[in-house]
This record gives sequence, C-alpha cells and structure tokens, in this order.
Amino acid sequence: ISADNVAVVLVDEVSVQDIGAWPWSRYTVARLLNNISVGDPKAIGVDVYFTEADPMRPEAFAALYLDDELDPETRAKIIALPQMDEILAGVVSTSPTELARFATSANEKSPENVFFASENLGQAPPNVLQPPKLVASIPALADVATGHGMLNGPPDTDGVVRRVPLGVKVGDASAPGFAMELARLAQDVEELRWSEGALLADGSAIPIDQTGSLRFKMGEFPEEAIYRAAAVAKGQVAPEAFAGKVVVVGVAATGTFDIVATPLGSQIFGVLVQAMAVDALIEGQWLARPVFVIALEGVA
Repeated sequence: ISADNVAVVLVDEVSVQDIGAWPWSRYTVARLLNNISVGDPKAIGVDVYFTEADPMRPEAFAALYLDDELDPETRAKIIALPQMDEILAGVVSTSPTELARFATSANEKSPENVFFASENLGQAPPNVLQPPKLVASIPALADVATGHGMLNGPPDTDGVVRRVPLGVKVGDASAPGFAMELARLAQDVEELRWSEGALLADGSAIPIDQTGSLRFKMGEFPEEAIYRAAAVAKGQVAPEAFAGKVVVVGVAATGTFDIVATPLGSQIFGVLVQAMAVDALIEGQWLARPVFVIALEGVA
C-alpha cells in the first residue's frame, strides 16, 4: 500500500482534545472538508453520519434562554444567523464528496425514495446483503453530495474482516459500497454493473463472491498518509497533501467503536480498512479464488 492514491484524515484523540468532544459542530466539519477540497482531491469520502439536524442551529440555541434572559432584538439576531447545516451543505455541494450510509435491520429510516447518486446495474449476486432499513444523513446534506456509499461489511465467521461489499441491496436500489463509490468517482467510471462473478466498472471486471464482496490485499496503511483532523481544520496541513488523491475522513477517538479485526491485526480503525480497499480497487490489487482451487479443496 502506497501513499500515492489515498489519504486519511482522522478525528483522533489528539484532535478531540484540541477542538472538543465528537461530534463537532457542522461549522467545524465544513471548515475541515473545505480545507481538504481546496487541495483538489479526486474524491472525499466522509465515514460519518449526520442523521439529525445540527443541534447548535440558531433557533435551538436561542430557545435555551427564557424571554427575560434574552431580549427580543438579540433573540431575532441569533435566529437570523446562518444555519450550520447550510454552510456544510455548501461545501459538500461544491466538492466531490461522498457521504456514507449503512443498511440495517434496526428501527431506522425506510429506504423508499432515498436518492442514490449511482447504482450498480444488472442482477445482483444471490447472497448480497439486503437489510430493510437505512442509516443516512439528513436530506439537506445527502441530496447535494456527489456520491453515496454503503459501509456495511460484516466480518467472516471468525470475526475477521477480509473483504468489503461492492454493493448492498437497499429497497429497490442496488447501492454501491463505500470504497467502490470512491474508486468510481476517482477514476471517472460512468457505469457499475453486476456480472457473473464480477462487478464491471466501465467494462473492467472486479472479482466478487456470492455476497457481492471483494477480497483484497491488506497491509499497513502508511503513517505519512494519515493526517489529524484538527490540524486540517485549522489549516495546518498544506492543501497540496490531498492533490489528486482520494481522501477518507473518519473517526478514531476513544468511544467511537469503529474498530475491526483484520488478518494483520486485532484492532484496526474501520476507516483504514475502507482506505485500503479504495487503494486496492484503484491499483487492481484484489484477490480472486478461481474455480479450480475450490475443486482442489474438495479433492483434498
């Protein structure tokens, strides 16, 4: 794995100590994404969900004070301040940003009428994930994003993550996986289509299993390609660090629970797995299991 294709921006422990507890205000997130986008990346993947309106919206802040604590003129000025969700939406809409989604069986949103910027065409594999509900960002942000990708990816039976899904069935849609959508945006792929044993990306065949998932070569993600979110938000990282790359933004602070086991380690941040998958898709470093190997295993 090289640092040429992908960079990771982590909301890590130091960033939380520097800026404050996660989740950060939408204004801070907007500043973070803007400082990445000015570097002209190929795509920005946000491994974060914005499922509710900004809790620090002006009217909510003003409502904290009683009428005798806040005079009408001041209250009106506060309410007239810009909505932080609108500021973040402005950054998302003007940069090649993909927002993450997650299909679930829990009590979340119904997937009907949910907009996807792209879909995997054709007949999906027989065992592709098909959860009935969806975790997604609010429409004010999701509707202006360049892409939407599914972050599902259950581990194997031994609890180890060895693959990522290239697509998930969500309602009537066959939505692309998070890493696949980032690779599609980075390489200007116009069409993704399921085929027998593969997902075709403008005709190039990416091998898949019956769940529509990709096995890929994992390694140690290069430290020099990982940046602290606080430093990026404060403009302390040169924008050129992200030029021509896919940038994946994720959370790695204590208590965020985005930790998985891979063949190379028992505790790896999930955002790094997605970043490695994007690199593998761009470089074509996936793993295939030919039919003759299955036959040999049967004979053995």
